[in-house]
Amino acid sequence: MTAVDNVSFSVSDGEIIGLIGPNGAGKSTTFNLIMGDLEPTDGVITYSGEEIQHVPTHERVREGLGRTYQSPRHFEEFTVRENIASCTLSNDLLLDTTTESGDTSVEEILRRTGLSDQAAVYPSKLTPAELRRLEIAKALATDPDVLLCDEVFAGITTEEARELADLIETLRDEGLTLLLIDHVMEVLMPLVDRAIVLNFGQKIAEGDSDEVVANDTVREVYLGESSGWPDESHRCLGPGGVLRKVTGCQRSLLQCRPWGVG
Repeated sequence: MTAVDNVSFSVSDGEIIGLIGPNGAGKSTTFNLIMGDLEPTDGVITYSGEEIQHVPTHERVREGLGRTYQSPRHFEEFTVRENIASCTLSNDLLLDTTTESGDTSVEEILRRTGLSDQAAVYPSKLTPAELRRLEIAKALATDPDVLLCDEVFAGITTEEARELADLIETLRDEGLTLLLIDHVMEVLMPLVDRAIVLNFGQKIAEGDSDEVVANDTVREVYLGESSGWPDESHRCLGPGGVLRKVTGCQRSLLQCRPWGVG
């Protein structure tokens, strides 16, 4: 069985890209291929102009790729602050979160992700939305240029998801490029600049939110009219009723040319 089949796309510096599709479409497998958790059987993955399909995961992280996971992965015996510190690139911070250089960066990440008040709290005491923020905070601790977010809106309220979307927009404004997998379309689609649609491991559509929503194949193959896809009245509205787009993306930062894993 082929999990990802002949999928090709590129991501430009500063974009927010949505990777969408039904369960089993190959979305998380695509993330695993980009991060090096899986190796493609064919094709090329390039990052900043260099082929990385055979590069170990830790080196990809060092070069600027980061990710969150659909199921949050935390050290339950560590506080929020300690969890973030454990994901920094400096091994000196694994057990010591009070060094001058590390403490400053961890405190800044706490502030950016809205977790300052929870810094001394253990993960078991966090709300689902706070756990999602902690997952993002840990990824930010690796100092990524490109962040892959796997279902960060899952299991939280729509209002909490919109607040998290505001954080994602802020991170992009600060210079981050993001790829998002999610099923919460009413929050995801106004947020992204482009959506890439997978079904049974193949790309079936790509475009901005309006183009993807209007695509007959997308609707017919797996979304359907009753799937929770936003209706015509609000499907792609952002602040002020306008779908926000980014202009001036000058180069392709991440490219995945026909590759797959079987």
